[in-house]
Amino acid sequence: MARAFSGWLTPGEVAEQLKVSRATVYALCAQGRLGHARVGLSIRIRADQVDAYAVAADFAAVTRSRTRRRGQRPGGAGDPPR
Repeated sequence: MARAFSGWLTPGEVAEQLKVSRATVYALCAQGRLGHARVGLSIRIRADQVDAYAVAADFAAVTRSRTRRRGQRPGGAGDPPR
């Protein structure tokens, strides 16, 4: 039976991988942003779900970064307004 859960992680293990708190992992699960399963009162997250979330979060960060750069004035963000 232990083999069936070999690809599943605890919220603590996911938190270590993503370098966030366990509370953040629980919040991501509650928001539906991180796929998970309940086993009794416990939450388990498949490793591939963590990978998919990390890729999506990285893509979102890159997209936000590009959007900010496009919105800046040619003189740079630190220049005083004219």
